[in-house]
Amino acid sequence: MNSKPLLGRTVLVTRPNSQGKALCDAIASHGGCPIHVPMIGIRATDDATDDLNPEMLHGFAIVIFVSPNAVSFGLRRLGPARPKLHAKTVIAVGPSTVKRLEDHGFGRVVSPSQEFSSEGVMRLPALQEEHVNGAKILIIRGSGGREALADGLRRRGATVEYWEVYERFVPRIALGAALDAAAVSIPEIGIVTSLGSLENLSNAIRAEGLNELYSMPLIVISQRIANEVTKCGFTYPPFIVDNPGDATMMKALNRWAMDTL
Repeated sequence: MNSKPLLGRTVLVTRPNSQGKALCDAIASHGGCPIHVPMIGIRATDDATDDLNPEMLHGFAIVIFVSPNAVSFGLRRLGPARPKLHAKTVIAVGPSTVKRLEDHGFGRVVSPSQEFSSEGVMRLPALQEEHVNGAKILIIRGSGGREALADGLRRRGATVEYWEVYERFVPRIALGAALDAAAVSIPEIGIVTSLGSLENLSNAIRAEGLNELYSMPLIVISQRIANEVTKCGFTYPPFIVDNPGDATMMKALNRWAMDTL
């Protein structure tokens, strides 16, 4: 059995700069050749005065973090309100968000055991109508996220407010130049962990006339993203994993590599 099935295999990583390095290091440690071309950027929202204080946080019974970025940017801006979170029901959408909260000292985090999405969160016992009817819930997220979670909670009688602590942007990176620098024309597989990254990757392919990249298989993290892969023009059925964690990605990459030896 090949102990390093990724040996020499080229992998396009489209994660933001802050999130892609660890995955690229893991790929390289398994013998692979990562090509990090961020297709989406993450930065704090401009309104630095929009910070919560302990009095403002006091009325919320439940606080939901939708992503690791929501944890990092949210906790940074909570300031003196941060200790108050330990008395709340803290919910994370997925395992990477749970890990980020645990790294910051939160030991009791509620999260789905599978289906790491708004729909999965809505199935949590803590968010059923008998628990949230009349409750005030804070969702910490990036700007312009999905409305499904808030809408569902409001139908169950909750009062829901958003706190948008970061925003996404398109990095100024030439895809073709990055591939040329890596001496690669078509990576053997790509990793896409958000709809925004998929859309920006497809836009870059079209803008730079790199249509051959549409034959590149992709690993994606949800059926929702997978449904858009063909619409964007990619011809290979995507590989779907259930969460964006590095360990999950490495398992999927090694399985793909073994299957394509």
